[in-house]
Amino acid sequence: MAAEWFYAREEVDIGPVSGGELKRLAASGALLPTDEVWREGLADWVEAGSIKGLFDIDSTPAQPPPPLPILEPATPPAPGRPPLKQRPAGAPGSLPPVLAEVVSPPPLPPPGMGSTSSRNSPRLSALPPSLPQGHGSFDEVTAQVASRLKREARGLGSNLKAAVQLTARQAERTTLANTALPNAFHALGKQCYESGSRRDEWPELHQRVDALEAEIKAIHDEAAAQPQATGFAEKTKVAARAAKDLAQVQSLKSRAKHALTELGKAAFTRHAQQAGPPAVVDPIVQAQTKLAALDAQIAELSQAKPGVIFTPKRLAIGGLAALGMLLLLAMVLGLKR
Repeated sequence: MAAEWFYAREEVDIGPVSGGELKRLAASGALLPTDEVWREGLADWVEAGSIKGLFDIDSTPAQPPPPLPILEPATPPAPGRPPLKQRPAGAPGSLPPVLAEVVSPPPLPPPGMGSTSSRNSPRLSALPPSLPQGHGSFDEVTAQVASRLKREARGLGSNLKAAVQLTARQAERTTLANTALPNAFHALGKQCYESGSRRDEWPELHQRVDALEAEIKAIHDEAAAQPQATGFAEKTKVAARAAKDLAQVQSLKSRAKHALTELGKAAFTRHAQQAGPPAVVDPIVQAQTKLAALDAQIAELSQAKPGVIFTPKRLAIGGLAALGMLLLLAMVLGLKR
């Protein structure tokens, strides 16, 4: 019985084929010396170029080439066909990994030659569904990529509009969360402090505000007790002291406002709309309702469709980054002038 051969290229082994058919493949260029071959009796796959007589083609063959001579391997034979060895990237006769897997798939056997068992490459199986796999040609890959780019271009306009809306919603939310809502909590806290209705629940916050208000009053009283300055030097000293007192008072007022904001937030968290009069509670409810609506809109605008590259979120981030670069460039140019 003639030996049956298998040959392989780029992780796909094909066969079985006869020795004569293998030699015809070598003569036609379908089999390269760097491709690997195996037959029963060989312990492992070997390069086709190592088989003597396989590539010694007669220049004018009149008859089919003689059967392929059978060479014994250097190592003892092992039963059964061994697993196909993966050719390292960059080996002679092989294409770069990406081109070898996508652009130049291994050749199919001629009709009636035998079955083909494919060993899927990890990188090939990981390709996105939009790119052709298996035996797609380079033209098919190019057509698929061009089609996808056209779809991206058609959706770019709507995504840009969504990106602008996303940026506006995020800016509105930042203002609401960092300014409007804290001011509403401060108004409720100030009402609770002045009325004393929550002093028993949060005595520490009330005492902190009491101490800060006392310091502010002491600074004002001391400034009022100073005698009238007459000379230029005395007026200069009074002006410097007034500026220092003003900075100190502003710092104390800021700390007092922070404490009142904490008081208002604690009162609303515990008592909700019963925390105070509607005039100071309703703005908190409205701000929180608006925040929830903005969060829902931002989540919807940020949601990316599968396979879309230029999503609204990415466009918004890219726009902000570009704006930041322009501002930085303007500052650098301004400093050079």
